[in-house]
Amino acid sequence: MVAAGAPAGVAGEWLLDPFDLLIEDTVGDANADTTPPVFTPTGTPSSIATATIEGVLDGGTDLTITTVGSGGAEAGNITIRDPIDTTTGALQTLTFEAEGDIISDNPDADTGGTITDTGSGLNVIMQAQQNITLGFGIITNGGAVTLAADHDFGGGEDPASVPTAPAPSPSTAVLPQAAALLIFPWAPVNC
Repeated sequence: MVAAGAPAGVAGEWLLDPFDLLIEDTVGDANADTTPPVFTPTGTPSSIATATIEGVLDGGTDLTITTVGSGGAEAGNITIRDPIDTTTGALQTLTFEAEGDIISDNPDADTGGTITDTGSGLNVIMQAQQNITLGFGIITNGGAVTLAADHDFGGGEDPASVPTAPAPSPSTAVLPQAAALLIFPWAPVNC
């Protein structure tokens, strides 16, 4: 048993190491609690199929995917490998909370954004205790995008290809509602 008490001072905090989580088309839901509205990894390797995420959002439920405090011995990264395509009936919210990094490394860039909504709009929130790296776009169809990282935002190798703007401290970028908002690769938000 681990104790964090301090009889002569302030009690400590017991920090649980997280599990990494992979979001991909070709994998099933493995070692993950996929009970809406919060999905969490429960073992290693942890994966969630994009169809599981799409089904929850298209069914009208907001969704949070988190690795924070998930109880493993990994970095707590969320890797989005394949596109998440939704056709929401009402404005929904998809939130990613990572103890480590949020990494979008979709190898099928020509198929559209990493996250694309063609319905009534999708708010996308990404909160990482380390870095956010967007390798591909996000199309919200009227929703807002909020990025918050304790370290850096980035993407690709050519930051000169798209103009960037400094984010307000503490490393938060909020992109308001737009008819179709696309965050291009190679467009880091400088912190």
